[in-house]
Amino acid sequence: MPGLKMMMTDPNVSWLEKIGIIILLPSLLIFGFGVLLSWLVLQYWQAAGSIIFRENLFKD
Repeated sequence: MPGLKMMMTDPNVSWLEKIGIIILLPSLLIFGFGVLLSWLVLQYWQAAGSIIFRENLFKD
Protein backbone atom coordinates (compact mmCIF):
# COMPACT_ATOMS: atom_id res chain seq x y z
CA MET A 1 0.00 0.00 0.00
CA PRO A 2 1.88 3.09 -1.18
CA GLY A 3 -0.48 5.50 0.60
CA LEU A 4 0.09 3.81 3.95
CA LYS A 5 3.87 3.80 3.48
CA MET A 6 3.82 7.51 2.58
CA MET A 7 1.69 8.27 5.64
CA MET A 8 4.04 6.35 7.94
CA THR A 9 7.04 8.36 6.73
CA ASP A 10 5.21 11.72 6.66
CA PRO A 11 6.48 13.96 9.49
CA ASN A 12 3.16 15.86 9.64
CA VAL A 13 1.27 12.75 10.81
CA SER A 14 1.31 12.37 14.59
CA TRP A 15 2.56 9.25 16.37
CA LEU A 16 -0.90 8.69 17.82
CA GLU A 17 -2.40 8.38 14.34
CA LYS A 18 0.39 6.04 13.23
CA ILE A 19 -0.05 3.80 16.27
CA GLY A 20 -3.84 3.86 15.83
CA ILE A 21 -3.56 2.75 12.21
CA ILE A 22 -1.00 0.05 13.06
CA ILE A 23 -3.41 -1.34 15.70
CA LEU A 24 -6.66 -0.73 13.80
CA LEU A 25 -5.81 -2.26 10.41
CA PRO A 26 -4.80 -5.75 11.64
CA SER A 27 -7.66 -5.86 14.14
CA LEU A 28 -10.16 -5.03 11.38
CA LEU A 29 -8.66 -7.74 9.17
CA ILE A 30 -8.80 -10.31 11.98
CA PHE A 31 -12.40 -9.30 12.81
CA GLY A 32 -13.40 -9.58 9.14
CA PHE A 33 -11.87 -13.02 8.76
CA GLY A 34 -13.46 -14.12 12.03
CA VAL A 35 -16.92 -13.05 10.87
CA LEU A 36 -16.40 -14.78 7.51
CA LEU A 37 -15.19 -17.98 9.17
CA SER A 38 -18.07 -18.07 11.66
CA TRP A 39 -20.56 -17.51 8.81
CA LEU A 40 -19.02 -20.39 6.84
CA VAL A 41 -19.15 -22.66 9.90
CA LEU A 42 -22.80 -21.71 10.45
CA GLN A 43 -23.63 -22.53 6.82
CA TYR A 44 -21.87 -25.88 7.16
CA TRP A 45 -23.72 -26.75 10.38
CA GLN A 46 -27.06 -25.79 8.82
CA ALA A 47 -26.35 -28.01 5.80
CA ALA A 48 -25.11 -30.91 7.94
CA GLY A 49 -28.05 -30.52 10.33
CA SER A 50 -30.62 -30.59 7.54
CA ILE A 51 -29.01 -33.72 6.03
CA ILE A 52 -29.04 -35.48 9.42
CA PHE A 53 -32.63 -34.35 10.03
CA ARG A 54 -33.75 -35.71 6.64
CA GLU A 55 -32.01 -39.05 7.27
CA ASN A 56 -33.72 -39.41 10.65
CA LEU A 57 -37.08 -38.32 9.25
CA PHE A 58 -37.26 -41.02 6.58
CA LYS A 59 -35.66 -43.79 8.64
CA ASP A 60 -38.77 -45.66 9.84
